Amino acid sequence: MVVMAVLLTPVLGEVAGGLQEGKVCWKSCQEKNVLQTVHMSGCQRRSTFPLTQHFRCTGDGDTGPPCSAQHGGTVHLAITFNHTGLAEGGLRQTAGATAKTGVLSFIEAPWATLDSRACDYLDTSDGFVGCTGAPGRSRLKLPILIESFFPANTYFVQFYLQAGDQDLACLAFPLRICEGAKC
Repeated sequence: MVVMAVLLTPVLGEVAGGLQEGKVCWKSCQEKNVLQTVHMSGCQRRSTFPLTQHFRCTGDGDTGPPCSAQHGGTVHLAITFNHTGLAEGGLRQTAGATAKTGVLSFIEAPWATLDSRACDYLDTSDGFVGCTGAPGRSRLKLPILIESFFPANTYFVQFYLQAGDQDLACLAFPLRICEGAKC
């Protein structure tokens, strides 16, 4: 299980009847976008969703309702992406976040407890490619524990994937961390 250090944010997705479990507002933060899908599950939603409010992303796709998560909870990030081959142990992940308000709003703080070994989080079922050197499509499945030492706030997260010395992908999204019943 990955421990969250400086936050991460998404939103709900799609299930029968309009409930959208896994949908998240996001955008690529690099010129060449290799990301195909992004899902975030385990987020809490307003009581009015989906009955009287619909899920919408605006702007470049990253503006919309954030994934809301309580301290001690876990959200699950799943992304699929294309690549020309990943060497064994050659995929690295890092992240940083900036708070909407307060002291952490002036810097992008590193996600210090994120395990950098992204190959360990690749799902190789259903024909997805792992860190074998073969080109193709991969799916990263990352559990994120919302640690209680992160202040309640809305964060703008940037998640990075690097293959060797090459920047492979950059994903930007909002995450709201809240305490108890205030979520």
